[in-house]
Amino acid sequence: MQVRFRFNPTMNKKIEVENPLMFKPIQLEDAEIVWDIDINKKIKDITIVFKGVDIIKDSSGAILTTNRELDEKAFKIAAYISNKIFLGTGIDGFNPENILYNSPSIFPENEKEKEIIEKGRKQGFNIVKGTVTIVKPFELEGLEEDIKHSKAIAFYAEARRTEGSIQKYELLYKVIEYFFPNKTGEALDKAVSDYCKQYDPTYGDKKFMESFRKLRNRCIHPDNKHHVNLEDLASIREVIDMVPKIENLVELLLKNHL
Repeated sequence: MQVRFRFNPTMNKKIEVENPLMFKPIQLEDAEIVWDIDINKKIKDITIVFKGVDIIKDSSGAILTTNRELDEKAFKIAAYISNKIFLGTGIDGFNPENILYNSPSIFPENEKEKEIIEKGRKQGFNIVKGTVTIVKPFELEGLEEDIKHSKAIAFYAEARRTEGSIQKYELLYKVIEYFFPNKTGEALDKAVSDYCKQYDPTYGDKKFMESFRKLRNRCIHPDNKHHVNLEDLASIREVIDMVPKIENLVELLLKNHL
């Protein structure tokens, strides 16, 4: 069967091509890349197509629309295309993480597969990604007092603006470092834990606190053998999972001001 991953330009980003006729399907590693260009010469979407994929079912008999190996290949190619477009145009118009949030489409390549896919139940995934924004009137409460922590607030605001999960995680960790200057390693873990556990016992777990620092080190040190590689889907997913947890910690610090 064919497995097709599709990703679109990010909101309000327009990527124009000079000659749409040149954008025929190309081969990148073992995937075919299909370009959808609209009448205004703008890229509507890009499809990453894997052919000859075996139909695999889970224990319940449902057809799996993808697997870890395909996910990783698709993410690497999406990241590569996104980077090439950015370097070639100056427009950072694609976020490869988008392919992680919707199950790819599957299509039969022969009559036997057509019968299996049409009759079978599919097991895919769909994850809602985004930020819930509560619109409310701006208030002056805390404005005068909070300016003493303007640097931490700047890190947090930039993290909220940033789309990339790794960059978001690093910016959020900077807020922790801001509130605990001159602390590193296990001493930092302990200082954060001792302060935060008075508000939430979750932060009294040493291993939990340590996990924030160790993941951050993997993000910023390329010589770390477990470095969070921008092409490594497994580590990207690990960061995505940790972002809400570190954001909760940062919000606790900002709320209580130390």
